[in-house]
Amino acid sequence: MGRTEPREADLKRLFALAPSLLCVAGLDGFFKRVNPAFEAILGWSAAELLARPFLDFVHPDDRAATQAVVGDLARGAPTIDFENRYRCRDGSFRWVLWTAVPYLPEGLIYACGHDVTAAKQAEQALRASESRYRQLLESSPDAMVICDQQGRIALVNAAAVQLFGSRREELVGQEIESLIPERFRAAHRAHRARFNAAPHVRPMGHLLKLYGLRRDGNEFPADISLGYLHTAEGLLIFAAVRDVTERDRVAQAMREHELQLLIAQRIQQRLLPGTAPQVAGFDIAGAIYPADFAAGDYYDYLAMPGGRWGIVVGDVSGHGFGPALLTASGQTLIRLRAETTADPGEILTAANAYLAEETDDGVFMTMLLACLDPVARTLAFSNAGHPPGYVFDAAGRLRHTLDSGGMPLAVLPATEYHTAGPVPLLSGDLVVLLTDGVTETLSLQGEIFCAERLTAAVQRLRGQSAQGVVDGLRATVREFGNGAAPADDLTLVAIRVL
Repeated sequence: MGRTEPREADLKRLFALAPSLLCVAGLDGFFKRVNPAFEAILGWSAAELLARPFLDFVHPDDRAATQAVVGDLARGAPTIDFENRYRCRDGSFRWVLWTAVPYLPEGLIYACGHDVTAAKQAEQALRASESRYRQLLESSPDAMVICDQQGRIALVNAAAVQLFGSRREELVGQEIESLIPERFRAAHRAHRARFNAAPHVRPMGHLLKLYGLRRDGNEFPADISLGYLHTAEGLLIFAAVRDVTERDRVAQAMREHELQLLIAQRIQQRLLPGTAPQVAGFDIAGAIYPADFAAGDYYDYLAMPGGRWGIVVGDVSGHGFGPALLTASGQTLIRLRAETTADPGEILTAANAYLAEETDDGVFMTMLLACLDPVARTLAFSNAGHPPGYVFDAAGRLRHTLDSGGMPLAVLPATEYHTAGPVPLLSGDLVVLLTDGVTETLSLQGEIFCAERLTAAVQRLRGQSAQGVVDGLRATVREFGNGAAPADDLTLVAIRVL
């Protein structure tokens, strides 16, 4: 299938509404388009920005690094978390954190930037005024988090990096509430406002029940002490955070004479779509049911050229920051490719080439990417080591299998993925995509929920809506597993042909 660029109307709408700095630059060194936020933050008009090479606006000390990044982009390598300084019209400079991807067929670079000047200034002010305390801060056994008066994290020590499971670059500039569970954030902002109005020292052991939130979604009970420092740039708040999980566990064991394991919070999936697309002639629904201590499933809907829709179901190996980064990177690459092509094999091949080079050994992602053509009523697909998808007829009989066979993503950079189909879709057909959390569910007798059991369940549910099929299959799988807590995430997507 042919390539097309993102639709002009979509680009205009994105550029007009985005609060971040958005631009399209050419490999010739000139901006081709900037959004209103770009003009507002830097003070230059679009005409001024487009008239000169973009390196003219970059701080002299950052130009060599910027040129190196442009060189990487020219070779097809996306850029994530690159920082440089841009000169404003008033002569000042602002720090910008960039993520950029190349579109080599047109010699273009699509880039999104975030103004991180406040975080940089806070860190520089702290470095200048408190440099003699920095070594003491790093040597502290407690996690130390320093934020400004607006609640933005300015500095963390090595213990905080280890405790929260995120890199320094991820933490700095984030709202302090990102380190506590969602249900406490609104109340915490109110507490922070009262603290800013009347700063005071609060030691540990103050009997408040507090919790922290790690990068992987797990909560932990915490003791937190607070201090503050007035600087020329404003108030800085120091928080010492101590994980008291073991202390609480021992206390509980002493009270009840038995050890109680802390129950981990279900990991929140931030990459999931909000709603299913409304496609004429089709009913689509999807859901993910996370398992305790496991988080790796992923699904998405992609608007593709020519009115087609991509449906993605994937599963990342392992847990923690590395797999989460792989999922986020994979989603970004696939979404960008889907804007220009509706060929599933081509999209997976491009995503794999980047992920295999940038991902640690042993971390990989299986994925099934299907392309639904509502007009032709067909389904093309490419499968990268993922469990098969299934097409059932109106009577619930298995009519077609979206077979696996390709290598998982992020294993071998030279792997090419091919598009199978298209499979014709008939009235009453039902397409079911899933992860291995469904087909590998075990009964008490050690049997697995195989494709035959899936077919039998679909036959019972064939009169249901897509959402009814998803809910019914989940209930069937849970009943098969005797209601036990699942050992793996369970994800289902159903597409009913009306």
